[in-house]
Order: sequence, then structure tokens, then C-alpha cells
Amino acid sequence: MPRPANDNLPLAVGVYAIALFALSLGDAVVKYIGAQYPLWQIFALRSLCAMPALLAAIWILRARGITESLRPRAPVWIALRSLSFVVAGISYFTALLYLPFSLAAALINTAPFFVVGFAVLLAGERATKIVWLAVAMGFIGVLLIVRPDTEGINIYALLTLLGAIFYALAMVITRIHCRTENTLTLTLGLHITFITVGSAVSFALSFGLSFIDAQPSAQPYLLGEWAKFGRDDWLLMAGLGVLSVIYAFGAAFAYQRARAAGVAPFEYIYLL
Repeated sequence: MPRPANDNLPLAVGVYAIALFALSLGDAVVKYIGAQYPLWQIFALRSLCAMPALLAAIWILRARGITESLRPRAPVWIALRSLSFVVAGISYFTALLYLPFSLAAALINTAPFFVVGFAVLLAGERATKIVWLAVAMGFIGVLLIVRPDTEGINIYALLTLLGAIFYALAMVITRIHCRTENTLTLTLGLHITFITVGSAVSFALSFGLSFIDAQPSAQPYLLGEWAKFGRDDWLLMAGLGVLSVIYAFGAAFAYQRARAAGVAPFEYIYLL
């Protein structure tokens, strides 16, 4: 995709709304199959299944001269951005095992506060009172909808907050250090990172558990060995891969083309 020039908040929000719809649907699929397969396997196979769709999009756009070179301008920042997304995903999906969903939803929706805060502190953006009011009102709306049970607060609540922080950090890195990158390069880098981390952890767990003769049955979601997929599971994973590409591209596109503090209040579209 061409590198962004001037900010375009309406365009960014429109694309991001589609991306957040894909994210919410994808999270529902992960929750559905997470009861049967380890998180690391889901991470790796989701991004692996995303590759055909992503590579096809790259080939079509390059053949038509729509996109520029995929060569990264700041590979270190792309890697840090991708790792921040991975940490956010691990934190949130792990916490979901131990927290009431309502509490986890409320905590992860603190992310817009962190996005605006990081945008002000790290990017030097100006957050108006209207922006802070929009973020606060959105969060109040979250609390009214999910009505979190505060009795469930424990160490995993902090893990969810950690996920929100790293998610916000990834978005602000996109704005500050990856704004001129090809959006497809950021999308490709993110999925390569998920494949690498998911495969590496799966291999380490398989080797380590067999070495010490441990049984992962108590925590199959986090410590389970690689499981065999059925035909229907592969179809779900293929759909999950497409949704992942839509979200990853849309999130990068939005934060490249509008101020982080301007996009942040629209994170709550996810709840719809």
C-alpha cells in the first residue's frame, strides 16, 4: 500500500471498524476451539492459514502496481510491534481461563486509556478534553454492559491489564515508528512472529514434557502437546486466518493514517 501522507480519521475509523468486527469474530472462534487445542498451536496455525490469503493479496496488489516494496524500513520496530501484539494475546487469552468473562472484558477495555496516554507521552500528541471524555464514556459504557464481578480480581486481572498495556504499546509503535512502512509488511511481520512464537513454544513444551515425563492434562490450554486437527477444525482455522489478516491489516492501516489519540476512542466498536 502507498505510504500515508496526511491524516484521514474518517477513513481510518471506517477501516478499523471492519477490522474490529473481524477481531471479535476471530476471538469467538478462538474461544470455541480453545477448549480442545493448546493456545500455542492456535497461534501458529492461525497465522500459517493466514499466509495464503496474505500472499495472494500481496501478489495481486503488486501485479497491479497498487502496493510499493515490502522491504521494511525499520525492522527492529516492526519486530517489537509484533512481539507486543504476541504478549498482549498471550496475556489476555491466558487470563480468560481464570477470570469471569465480564471482568476480563472490562479490564482489556482499559486499552484506549493506555493508547491515549502513550500517544501523549511517547508521540507528543495532543489529547483534547473531548478525546479523554470519549474514552471515559466508552469505558463507563463497558462497565454498564458487562457489569464485572470485582470479587474475581486476582493476579490474572493484572495479567489482563498487562495485555491491554502491550496492545496499546503496539498501536503507538505503529503510529510513531511504523507509519511509513508498507501496511502489508506490518501484516506479514505480525503473522510470521505468531508462527515463530507458537511453533517454538509448542516444540519446547513437547520436548520438555516428554523429557521430564510430565502430564499436561491439568493445563491443556497452556501446556498441552500439539493436537491433531479434524476437517471441520481446519475449516475454522482457515476462516480464522482470513479474519486475522483483515484485523492485522486494518489495525495497522488505521493507526498509520490517523493520530493514535484520535483512533483510540473507537476501540469500543469491538463491543458491538
